[in-house]
Amino acid sequence: MFSFKNLKLHVIDFTEHSAELQEDKVDFKSCHVGTNRWTTATVTLKNMGSADLVIDSIIGAGPFSGGEVKETAKFGKTLSVDLFFYPHEEGEFSDDIIIRTNAGDFTVACTGKTLSNKGLIYNGDLEDQCYGWSAYDGDGDGNTWMTAYMLFGGALTEEGYSRYCHSGSNLLGSASKSTMGEALTPDNWAVSPAITIPEEGGVLSYYVAALDPDHCAENYTVYVSETADYSRIDAEGEVLYDGLYELPEEYDFIPWAHYEYNLDQYKGKTIYIAFRHHECSGQYLLMIDDINVYQHGYEPSTSIDGVSTKNGFNKVKSIYSLDGQQHEKLQRGVNVVRMGDGSTRKVVIK
Repeated sequence: MFSFKNLKLHVIDFTEHSAELQEDKVDFKSCHVGTNRWTTATVTLKNMGSADLVIDSIIGAGPFSGGEVKETAKFGKTLSVDLFFYPHEEGEFSDDIIIRTNAGDFTVACTGKTLSNKGLIYNGDLEDQCYGWSAYDGDGDGNTWMTAYMLFGGALTEEGYSRYCHSGSNLLGSASKSTMGEALTPDNWAVSPAITIPEEGGVLSYYVAALDPDHCAENYTVYVSETADYSRIDAEGEVLYDGLYELPEEYDFIPWAHYEYNLDQYKGKTIYIAFRHHECSGQYLLMIDDINVYQHGYEPSTSIDGVSTKNGFNKVKSIYSLDGQQHEKLQRGVNVVRMGDGSTRKVVIK
């Protein structure tokens, strides 16, 4: 039997509706202006009341807005609110988003600025979810060009699948080997949206890489065409490049190679850029990124032998599996990669 002496109870009376906003300021990551171009941030509301916390509405302002939240939170639990910066013109912006709840209104002070489009005739960084691009499965095997999310969405890297991209977090990739190790014989086409070249002319710039440097005999062709019909491009378009992917002598984690081509002969015309991955089999994955058309004088500067990388020439020094065994190349599963600057990266190959 237990007995208690001098027992005191301290009863805290808390209100029915009460909440705390965990983050009241957001500085959004910058982005270009254009269709499907935005950045996101998340704030958190914690319920401090006895009743469930409910978000009634989110009132945006200017280029800032919020997503609908259907979930509710009990006492001590939290609700995540996704916010968006979707600019429609270049500049720096600041405004407030109001989150209306059954526990009152909460204000988030938002700031964001755009990246400059100066000198860009066409922005093909693919961060707009590849808006306007068309993919065609010419060989009919059910495989074609895919986005980074489709290719690497399950890769557990420290920075997500952006680790594989030349910049940002999206690219286009075409496989010559399936995820099950089956050899594929691709005839896959990726065709850009319409691009109008001004009377001053322009320059095409793009980056291409093979995911596996030891299996990189990926054959591809780059065309300029005045038609978007891929069945006619091979016969009617101009070939800018036709041959095997060339592995650069020096490269960062992914061996991106950079190419530029003068487009002055298309002054005043509307064109399409097409990439065809074909006449190869059993390699791994061909990737393209940052397919931009610039005005003269604005094209990106290149490094050694015309090859540039987003982080400089930081070579892979060694690759290990989780059991400490060293390997010459990336293995399926988790890889620990030691770079030339002493840093390490965790990369998962599905």
